[in-house]
Parts: sequence; structure tokens; C-alpha cells
Amino acid sequence: MRKWIWKTSNDIDKRNKWSIKFNKKIFFLLIVILLVAGGIGLAKSGVFNQGLDKDKYTILEAGVNISKINVKGEVKSEKATGVYASTYSDANPIIKEVKVEIGDKVKVGDTLATLDTNKLESDIKVLETTIATTDAANASELKSAKATYDNALALSSDKNNENIKNAATDVNAAKLDYDNKKDLYEKNKILHDSGAITDQEFKQYEISYENAKDTYDKVTVSLNNVKAKVKLDLTVAKNNYDQAKAKVSDNSKKITLENYKKDLQNATITSPVDGVVSLKNASVGNPVSGELFEIKDENNVTITVDVKDVDIEKIKEGQRAQIKADSSYDKSIAGEVVSINSIAKAENNSSLNLNNDSNDKEATFEVKIRAKDTDSKLKIGMKAQADIIVDEKDNVYKVPTESMIKNKDNNYCIYIAEKQGKDYVVKELQITRGTETDSKTEIYGDNIKDGVIMLNSPGDYELGSVIKINEK
Repeated sequence: MRKWIWKTSNDIDKRNKWSIKFNKKIFFLLIVILLVAGGIGLAKSGVFNQGLDKDKYTILEAGVNISKINVKGEVKSEKATGVYASTYSDANPIIKEVKVEIGDKVKVGDTLATLDTNKLESDIKVLETTIATTDAANASELKSAKATYDNALALSSDKNNENIKNAATDVNAAKLDYDNKKDLYEKNKILHDSGAITDQEFKQYEISYENAKDTYDKVTVSLNNVKAKVKLDLTVAKNNYDQAKAKVSDNSKKITLENYKKDLQNATITSPVDGVVSLKNASVGNPVSGELFEIKDENNVTITVDVKDVDIEKIKEGQRAQIKADSSYDKSIAGEVVSINSIAKAENNSSLNLNNDSNDKEATFEVKIRAKDTDSKLKIGMKAQADIIVDEKDNVYKVPTESMIKNKDNNYCIYIAEKQGKDYVVKELQITRGTETDSKTEIYGDNIKDGVIMLNSPGDYELGSVIKINEK
């Protein structure tokens, strides 16, 4: 059974009014959508285009494309000179005064420190007195020894030595007597053997001969003893003379004195070079030990930088670099790569880092860059950064990377504005990409040339649309 529902005229009027309001909302929404879509279309078709300003397009112009690697590092001296105390006679000289601090500039000969010389000065005085006394005694001894030696040398001659002459005279007399007695003895022995004389007579000749022989032997021994003594006296005198000369020639104490005096001069420790004090191990009251100071040459500095392993193969000695440091006030300083360490820097494993995988750490290599300007005002210890020029190309076109777009064939292209009459038409120009540097990319193509107008934001345009360009 159909159920009838009765509605009053008020209900019908309410429904009609709501329907009318709803339809109006839809109508106005459609109008807004059409206006927006139409506006976009008109903008792209150039209907509302009042002309593109210069920030919307780029006029291509060939230039130099520089590929560079930015690195950071520190200004370091290439020459450091260690300063030590000279060899010192006193095993433990004490530092009396220190004249410089780290960072001080010094010149050759400037005093860095002084040593306590009180004991040394006392030792010099004592040694000078000892040397004077010893020299006088040695000179007197030498004079006496020489006189004794000269006399012994003169007496060593048989002609000049009376004792030798007397002993020789005795020997000659005894020899003559001995020869005579021997001759008589031998003749009478023949007579005795033939019975011409008696035993008693022969015995007298025999005794006389033996006494003469004994006397001759004794005086001969005496002469030899005299000569032996003369020779011994000469040897002793010569030895004493040589020893006296050696004492006079002994300069050991004088050498020690000279060393002491050198120590006195070396007690003032001076800088051997011009530079800046970079290390100080000298303290007042402490003994001298090892390297006391280090002086760095501030006129021979390099910027030592770390280059990542992915870039190190691009770096070569002699490459240009542009340096910036605090002292340059943002002005670039010309430089060049002077050395490349072929071994990666050792990692600092002194502390354990559980958050990082050590295998993920990128190796770095030490590279040194020298400023070409000797008056660059780079200071040792300054932080600096440098752009190492790894490649330079002439006649290259570079565009912002965001200016490139892929076409329907998935090839890279740029949008250009080609002049037609008073207006311009948006066209596509296929390109080949080159090296990317920072935010720009090299582009190549048959139709890439100076004067081509490239649209910076290709997504804002439709191919074939007509646009205007404000050339003012």
C-alpha cells in the first residue's frame, strides 16, 4: 500500500530556496576555476605577458670554466730551527734568565736566555792562577834539564871526558906492561921446557905475567864502567830534558781554560735565525737540557691542507690556488701547490668512538700550498682556506643547473627565446652536459653560441608560446 506524505507549501519553498543557493555556489566555483585556468593559459600563451625581466632569462656568453677543490688548513712554517745550549764544561748549568716568550719575533743574535756563570767565573780564575804558577815552574825545570843534558852530551865524547881519558891512559899503560910480561913469559917458558932455567926462575916470570894480565883486565873494566856511566848519564839527562819540554808543551790546562772562556761566551743563548719563537722549554732555575727554543721562519710558510682521497688524484704540483685567510680580509692571495704527501694521514685512534664506523672514515692526504706574494701577511698558526684550480677551460658555456630540463625523449635540453618580429617564441634546444661546478653545469650543442637567450625556469613556459622580453 503506497504511503502518502503530505507537505505544506512552506516545506516546498524551503527546499527550492536551498536548491537555488546550492546551484549558485557551484556556478561561482566553476567561474573561479575557469578564470584561474584561463589566466594560467593566458600567461603561458603570452596574452598577459607584459615582458620578461632580466632575472628571468640569461644571454649565453662563452667564458672560462674553472674547476676547483675547496680545502681548509693552517698556515705553517716550512723551516723550524731548534736552539740548544752549546757543549758546556759544567754538566748542569742553570738557566738564570729567559728573555722571550712564545710568539715573540726575534732576529739573528737576539738574546733568548742567559745561564748562571758564577761557578764558571770562579773556575776560570783558579785555573788561570794554576797555569801561571805551573808555567813558571816548568820553564825553570826545562832550563835546568837542558843544561844538564848539554853537559852530558858534551861529556859523552871520549875527547872531552877527563875520566874516560884517564881510564884510557891506564888501559894503554897496563896493556903495554901486559904485552911485555907476556912476551918474557912465553920466551922463558921455552927455556924452562928445554931445561935452560930452573923452575924457580920460570915461576917469577909467570907470576909477573899474571899480575900484568890482572891489572890490564881491571883497568879495561874500569874504562868500560866509566863509558857506561857517561852513556847512562846522557840517557837520563835526555829523558829529563824531554820530559821538561813535554811539560812546557802541555796545553791541556790552557785548552780547558779556553773551553771555560767559550762556555762563558755561550752562557748567552742567542737566536741563530730570524723568525718567531714557537716553542720554549727554558725556565729560570732549571738546568739546561735538550732543545730550549724553536724558531720558525715566518717568511717561508705554506698552507697545509687536508685533501680527501676522492680528490687527491686531481691534485698536481704547480697547480694554481686562491688562498683566503683572516689577514687577507676576504681578498684572494695567489698561490700554488708545492707538495703532495703520497701517504694518507694516520687516523687518531687515541679515543674510542662507538658511534662511528672507522671503516666509513674518508682518508685524507696532506697537501702544501705556498703563497706567491711574499708580502701576503699570512701568519703562522692562522686558519686558511684555498681553492685549488684543477682544470680551466676557455670558450665554455655554463648555465644554472636548474635551467636544464629533460624532454619527452629523456634528453637534456634548455628552453630558449627565439626572436620573431617584435616578440619571441619559446623553443627547445637539445644539449650535452659537461662538468658540474658548484651550482652550474657546462653545456655543449651545435646551436649553442653567444647571444642565445635561455629561459632560466623552463617549467614556466610551453613550447611554441609567444613571449615578450624587456630588454631595458
